[in-house]
Amino acid sequence: MNSDPVGAETLKIMATAKHYNYWLYQLIKPYLSGTIAEVGSGTGTFTQMLEKDGYLVTTIDINPEYLSQEVLDLQMPNLPRRLFNKFDTIVALNVVEHIEQTDQVMNNFSSMLKKGGRLIILVPQGKWAYGSLDQSLGHITRYDQPELVNLISDAGFKIVSTRSLNFVGVWGWWWNSRIVKRQLLPAWHVKLFDILAIPWLWLENLITLPMGLSLLAVATK
Repeated sequence: MNSDPVGAETLKIMATAKHYNYWLYQLIKPYLSGTIAEVGSGTGTFTQMLEKDGYLVTTIDINPEYLSQEVLDLQMPNLPRRLFNKFDTIVALNVVEHIEQTDQVMNNFSSMLKKGGRLIILVPQGKWAYGSLDQSLGHITRYDQPELVNLISDAGFKIVSTRSLNFVGVWGWWWNSRIVKRQLLPAWHVKLFDILAIPWLWLENLITLPMGLSLLAVATK
């Protein structure tokens, strides 16, 4: 039995949001280069896209039940030497919100990156939307933009860009998490969202909205 059944089921459900996942990958793709560490690789939804584009990817996850090459808790103070200055890009999608020792993780990210390397982080946005879904997934917090910028900058990174993503999705999350108080996103909600949100995601390619379900930040070492 998986030690994180809600997380595993959520990853399975979110993997069905193929339009959204592809759209998100296209957003981060311009910042990808060289050797890549995918931190919190989970069941490999984004690993497949990275490998299809020919990137050399090292998958890292704390959960040994997921198919990762490195089973590692990045909160550890003594990072394995084999990971020092190894990567050109670190991708951490929906990872940092699970972590208590965020300063240590940011320091480890810096140690793992080569000079000039890029850090790509996606976190849930908006403390006002924090609810039962976040709790069941083990989210310690949801981030506001200044908080995420400060976290990254304090570790010595230079911010390249930040933006809110998925304006439509945050309202579904708020309803399910704060009003209905579900423990798991309904699979049919995600599939319906993946179809109906297509024009909204296209719009977000053209304009930056003030809030959304997630925050995306890109920084350099």
